[in-house]
Amino acid sequence: MDGVLILAVVLVVIALGGAALALLLTVGTLVLRVALLRGLLELLRGGGTAPRRRT
Repeated sequence: MDGVLILAVVLVVIALGGAALALLLTVGTLVLRVALLRGLLELLRGGGTAPRRRT
């Protein structure tokens, strides 16, 4: 019975890890899309040729 219990715990941990990884991936792709859209908007507004903020 101990082996079955350990196997069940391992499966649950793997499932939780997979769900967390999927959540991280979806959030990451959303952040990337927002960043890309902002960059495209900056380029369309002419921010690429003449940057307004100078450091």
